[in-house]
Amino acid sequence: MADRALNKREVSYLIACIAISIAIIVFQLLTTLSVVAAFASIAIVLMTMYIPGKSYTYIFAGVASILIFIGFYYSRFLDKTIDPSKFSNLIYNRLSALGSVWITAYLIVKFKISRTEEQRSNQRMNALFLYASEGIIITDDQGKIVLVNPEAERQFGYTGSELVSKRIEILIPDRYGRKHVEHRKGYYDNPGARYMGRGMELYGVKKDGAEFPLQISLSSFSTEDGTFVVSFILDTTELIKQKELTKALEKEMELNELKSRFVAMASHEFRTPLSTILSSVALVEKYNEPSQQEDKIRHINRIRSTVKNLTNILNDFLSLDKLEDGLVRVNRSNFRLDKFCAEVVEEIRVVAKPGQQINYLYAAHTRDINMDQNLLRNILNNLLNNAIKYSPEKSLIDFTVSDSEKELIISVKDCGMGIPDEDKPFMFDRFFRAKNASNIQGTGLGLNIVKRYIDLMGGSIDFETEQNKGTTFTVKLPLVKE
Repeated sequence: MADRALNKREVSYLIACIAISIAIIVFQLLTTLSVVAAFASIAIVLMTMYIPGKSYTYIFAGVASILIFIGFYYSRFLDKTIDPSKFSNLIYNRLSALGSVWITAYLIVKFKISRTEEQRSNQRMNALFLYASEGIIITDDQGKIVLVNPEAERQFGYTGSELVSKRIEILIPDRYGRKHVEHRKGYYDNPGARYMGRGMELYGVKKDGAEFPLQISLSSFSTEDGTFVVSFILDTTELIKQKELTKALEKEMELNELKSRFVAMASHEFRTPLSTILSSVALVEKYNEPSQQEDKIRHINRIRSTVKNLTNILNDFLSLDKLEDGLVRVNRSNFRLDKFCAEVVEEIRVVAKPGQQINYLYAAHTRDINMDQNLLRNILNNLLNNAIKYSPEKSLIDFTVSDSEKELIISVKDCGMGIPDEDKPFMFDRFFRAKNASNIQGTGLGLNIVKRYIDLMGGSIDFETEQNKGTTFTVKLPLVKE
């Protein structure tokens, strides 16, 4: 343990030790009470308790020992008034004094070591408090601020003296103040280490009235003065900005990827239909004879069907664009559900493959509902179109509408190719298409759009499938009573 330079107070104790040593020497020379002087030497060692470092204690313990020997020599050889028969007692007293000096020195050194370690620990804690990168505020059981570290002063714009003895609510926006008092009292009923307001957005208010976001973790400790709470405060302003920037960059990367995939998909999906239209138009121009009228109508229908497919592709992209921009809103209205579903089925039957039948069953007790017609129409059109697209000719498609006390349940079942097990987790992802559907025209956006529409309406969608036997999609939408 290295000794440091002494301060003025410690120098005064050092001078006192030297003065006492001199006084003892003089006292022994001028009086016969040398035994008293021997035990008084212990006072020299005791005085070193207030002088840092072990060396001073050892030095003055040595000085005290020398003084004891000086006193013994004076008593034994110079002082003729002492009875020689009492020298054995004198020796015993001097040895006792000598032992007392060194025992005292040992205890004082142990005390100094303990005190030094405690001081170092306090210094470390003080450094942690002063130089912490988080704000630290300590409050008592009344919510009054007891101590504030420099980082907390910087965060809130106050000096420590301006905050001490003020209630912690001075640093909380007024709209939260009353609730915070209740939460604070609740915390004191069950103190411990935990985050404050986990999952909530917390704000502090600066001296100038400006608010800023923060995170707070709490801890507590108790002393004879009561229970205290330590608040560790992190200003999350920059963290939120960084998250927003990261989110914006991710969004930009996602949009760039979306554009790239759109270009790749569009070049593939538009090329074949456009080629079909061009070839059909060229053939229609040649069918001028009355006997060729049937062929002409067939190619015109082919053109019409192809244009409809292109329109569906463009509609998918327009819908996705609106969803990405947050422009799609749920606009509820009252309408007859049974008639609405019947109209959708009639429209879909036009595009059915030869021999395909749509078995429509309305088994719901509810007929008048309050829902967004446009979103519901898009959901049904997409699911029924998929059932037609992925089912063979002369197959049956079941379209069932039922309900429970709180939900509308829509089921679309086809007898198509089904979905491979490895593709099931990705069916609602953008641009995803099952491996067994790669030869069938499509964008891979339909189910993603359907899922997002259903989410907007507060519902859910699920499916059951078996390869080469078919797939059943089930949609559940909450019934809203006006």
